[in-house]
Amino acid sequence: MTEQRAQIRVLCVDDHQAMREGIAAYISNAGDMQMVAEAMTG
Repeated sequence: MTEQRAQIRVLCVDDHQAMREGIAAYISNAGDMQMVAEAMTG
């Protein structure tokens, strides 16, 4: 029996584009997280 774990869904909000890109890169390499959206402001 294989246990399938739900991915952590992430919304990244930061006013610095470079920071958002870095966070998105980290999350895309993590197997248990999924970037669902990005925003510049809340």
